[in-house]
Amino acid sequence: MQYDVIIVGAGSAGAALAARLSEDRQCNALLLDAGPDYQRLEQLPDDIRNGYGLSVHHHDWHRPGVRSA
Repeated sequence: MQYDVIIVGAGSAGAALAARLSEDRQCNALLLDAGPDYQRLEQLPDDIRNGYGLSVHHHDWHRPGVRSA
């Protein structure tokens, strides 16, 4: 599949950008993000769900990037 836009990271900016791009039916966008897919809000870790004490190191999904030639 080909994409017009690939967004890496579903943080606040990536998610907002993906939402805006998805409004255009002519734009084929892909949003990539690391980490598990929590199916329900109750499954999120407390510090992510409640927005306190968030530690990037604590939530490192150990998925290193790979540079392509």
